[in-house]
Amino acid sequence: MQKLVSKTEDKILKAFFTFPYATGKQITSLLYADSSHGSVLETLKKLFGKEYLLRKPLPSQEKRFSIPYVYWLSAPGRHYLEGLGYDFSAWVFPHQMKLSQSSHLWHALAVNDFLIAGVKVSDGSPDVKLADCRHDLYMQMTMNLAVKPDGWQLFDVREDEEIGVWLELDRGTELEKIWKAKVEKIVTYTAGSFKEDFGTRWVTVAVVVPSTVLDAVRRVRKLKIWTEHQLTKMGKEQEYDLFRFLLLPEIYTADWLYLAPAWLRPFDERKHSLLLV
Repeated sequence: MQKLVSKTEDKILKAFFTFPYATGKQITSLLYADSSHGSVLETLKKLFGKEYLLRKPLPSQEKRFSIPYVYWLSAPGRHYLEGLGYDFSAWVFPHQMKLSQSSHLWHALAVNDFLIAGVKVSDGSPDVKLADCRHDLYMQMTMNLAVKPDGWQLFDVREDEEIGVWLELDRGTELEKIWKAKVEKIVTYTAGSFKEDFGTRWVTVAVVVPSTVLDAVRRVRKLKIWTEHQLTKMGKEQEYDLFRFLLLPEIYTADWLYLAPAWLRPFDERKHSLLLV
């Protein structure tokens, strides 16, 4: 028998369709004010007790009096949302959602933070409205793509412009030849079947290097230079505006990330906004 779900619990459960894994802090940031963090943690605990959510402690994050958890939907949780019209037919089973390597989990949570900032920009700006938001885990399960973004968002800007943001979250692991091959695939894909998959031809590839990555400042510079070399090799220098590069600090605001002139472009040392001109 399905257990009763409150309005708050319903709202939180729905968030896990867009963000397959999430922490209490991220759910708070997505849906509520920071002051609500304690009550959000209590609600997540109740949903775990009702067996609508599964959870596990974040690796290497145990605290003295509390353990931060990462949550995801259980089978009953999915069943509840299926009753509201949500489709999980292409998803892996809940028990298969336990990421075996913690690096994969940290990557998924870092993607969350970026995408949640986009949601908050949309909520707070009259000029920017979010039309679509997809996590790479969702795309991995539900879409057969030539090249897969780490995250995808589509914005309506000033009611007359459409801008898609393709997230590439770089953690300093890809070699030069791998990155250049990816750039070639992205350029080819965005000029081809991309529109059929995402419903738009307007896209900006946001290449982000977290400041916690070893030698992150140099890494951003390398990625920019490698991209310039590959575009030149392809004779596609005119595609410079397709890419943006950013050193992502540990603390940032949503407006700074999406609206401020903080991003570099290939063949250009000036700073540009991700969404606004």
